[in-house]
Amino acid sequence: KFIKGGQFLDDISAEGKIAVVTGANSGIGRQIAKELNLRGAKVYLLCRNKQKGINAIDELTKEGCDIARLLLKLVDLADFDTIYKFATDIQRHVDKIDILVNCAAIMCHPGGKTETVNKHEMTWQVNYLGPFILTELLLPLLKKSYNGRVINVSCGAHSLAEKAQEPRMVANQLHAKLDLYCQTKLALVMHARELARRIRDEDPACTVVINVCHPGVCYTGLYRNTPLEILPVKLLLLPFLTFLLKSDRDGAQTPIYMALSKHLENVSGKYFVDCTEVDPSREALDDVACELLYKNTLKDVGLADYDLCNGKVGFY
Repeated sequence: KFIKGGQFLDDISAEGKIAVVTGANSGIGRQIAKELNLRGAKVYLLCRNKQKGINAIDELTKEGCDIARLLLKLVDLADFDTIYKFATDIQRHVDKIDILVNCAAIMCHPGGKTETVNKHEMTWQVNYLGPFILTELLLPLLKKSYNGRVINVSCGAHSLAEKAQEPRMVANQLHAKLDLYCQTKLALVMHARELARRIRDEDPACTVVINVCHPGVCYTGLYRNTPLEILPVKLLLLPFLTFLLKSDRDGAQTPIYMALSKHLENVSGKYFVDCTEVDPSREALDDVACELLYKNTLKDVGLADYDLCNGKVGFY
């Protein structure tokens, strides 16, 4: 690999920590789950496909992970019911959550039905609404940690989006699908900034921090529905892509840094690239737009009257 990017080299143990990672059966999510487990954490792997999740755990075990601290949970971000079920069930098994990594994402969803069972656009729900609900529902457990941390895995492409808004329909053209993907990644940045502000203003005693990152451009399964996966194109470009793009492991370094670094205990609402804090796009820094998106999202997912830090109705 030519490009590795920032590396988190601190020898910090995650022993005793409980982590939840979405998209944990492949790509960057799998590497994050692996690194946290190797450092001692109990990791809940949230996966949509049971067999792929089982295969991932088998592979991780062969790579040195402790299978007793790898727990597979079936959660489909395209179905809110599965998110609510997990959020309810996990409360019976743990008394806190230390780390939540929202890593799952899709890009260029193939043509055909693109509406979820919840009547939302597929990419918008999987990449943004699903992680939004999961974060809000797990906040009570995150608050019980000494320093609960939420990491939204966004993308540098968020800067290409002029707005973050669920579309009524998406044209079956590549540029329209790519624009929607960029909008979902912008929404994740805005979510992190606004939730950090709300926690700081409404519940100063809450020690939960939420930050967002660009992991770098990695050649992962995210590209499976793009022209890069057309066989002639893939055969032509693959040698260059594997040389120039980050590996999954390198892409996981910034999220791991955000999850474990002692320097970030009181840092919230910030954007990181290569283990370094940088400014997100101008649109992401629009506080009014962030607040409006957040309020509208609460209504869209049925959490308008939910107390996001204490799990009670009537906070906002």
